[in-house]
Amino acid sequence: MALELLADYTSYTVIVRQLGPNVTGVNNKGLLFGNTALLKHSDILELLENIVAGVQRKISSIIERLGVPIQAFVSTGKESTETCLRHANGGVDIDMDESLYVGDAAGRPAEGSRKKKDFSFSDRLFALNIGIQFFTPEEHFLGCQTQKFNMPEFDPRACDDSLPLFDPPSTRVPKHKLEVIILVGYPGSGKSFLSLTHFAGLGYVQANRDTVGNWQKCVAIMEKSLQFREFSGTDHSKVSDMIYNMYKSKYAEPSLSEGFDDIVKVNFVPKFRTSDEEKLYRMFLLEK
Repeated sequence: MALELLADYTSYTVIVRQLGPNVTGVNNKGLLFGNTALLKHSDILELLENIVAGVQRKISSIIERLGVPIQAFVSTGKESTETCLRHANGGVDIDMDESLYVGDAAGRPAEGSRKKKDFSFSDRLFALNIGIQFFTPEEHFLGCQTQKFNMPEFDPRACDDSLPLFDPPSTRVPKHKLEVIILVGYPGSGKSFLSLTHFAGLGYVQANRDTVGNWQKCVAIMEKSLQFREFSGTDHSKVSDMIYNMYKSKYAEPSLSEGFDDIVKVNFVPKFRTSDEEKLYRMFLLEK
């Protein structure tokens, strides 16, 4: 079975005229994907029932006008699309190579005849994540040439887990009997993880500004122990763009002229406990 996925069931005037010939046939069907977060957050029963009824009417109207096999999924939270495809298809295997996704959140910039950029990458990334072909409505329904598009700056598929942890690879930790290690990096970049997994068992005394209160106390700890390691003990797994932008605006790359004996870059080398963890990590979960 091959699937044709349509991203936005609220914009169906074009696909009513164009969709039919593409999905008619015993082994094909179209899918409508949408999200209605209000369903999850509506505490008033009457309001919830009205929202559900409105969504159902809209979808039923689309299916009736198209006259082709259609299955609709409306997400109210963070349901897995893969779960929907694998377990809501009557046990029939999906031919992913013959399936395709059509959506208008494609990361296209504002240039040429396009006056506004796409509001998102989400449709294109959706298709990449589930492993099927992607087309914009203009490309698929109107036969336009492939349109220029941008992608998020960070590509999780390109992350190389074979890199050495340290650059240069010859870096030794510890290198001296007494030494100071200062970790510099964005909040959430892995300073705490590195210190706990690689340095904590080597006898370093750890000083953290977030914990002791200010840099003067960190210096006092260093002077007392002569084995100082600065690390962030605060959980920065959820930080705002403002924090990152503030750090970026004030960051100055360390140099040997400041008196450092070595400057070592720490590569991001992901390690996964299971293949499912790696599969999830390699997906585009953010648009940045």
